[in-house]
Amino acid sequence: MSGGGNEETRSETTKFRKAEGGDFVRNDLSEAGDNEVKLKVTRVKLVTAIILGVVFLVLYVAIWFVLDRFTDSPVPAFDSFITSLSIIATWMLARKIYEHWYLWIVVNCSASILFFTRELYPTVVLYSVYCVMSFTGLVEWKKSLRTDA
Repeated sequence: MSGGGNEETRSETTKFRKAEGGDFVRNDLSEAGDNEVKLKVTRVKLVTAIILGVVFLVLYVAIWFVLDRFTDSPVPAFDSFITSLSIIATWMLARKIYEHWYLWIVVNCSASILFFTRELYPTVVLYSVYCVMSFTGLVEWKKSLRTDA
């Protein structure tokens, strides 16, 4: 500390908010003022897709093993598929990667089929609605890709 005075440390906080047009904006708040960084919809890169594919396979096998050995799940492979693909899709969503909508379509349609075979009809309706919402998200984000380009 120079001069014996009080020195303030600069603290920063990151917050997200929904901006006009439905885009999410990151606010980096500091003493210097507000800086906004718009998170744009992007396409998945080949390297990222390969890494995510490997992570999916590892998660799938690990979750399948746990469900098969330690639970009474009647369909551990199907449950593992839905869970591991949902984890990957959520990671991609957090980074606004356009292709995550394809994963959600597969997850929601697969889950609808699974719940139908288990006679969980209200849940089938819920996941059918999610599936429709996934198609809507795909269309909307495609428009966003065009406008951001």
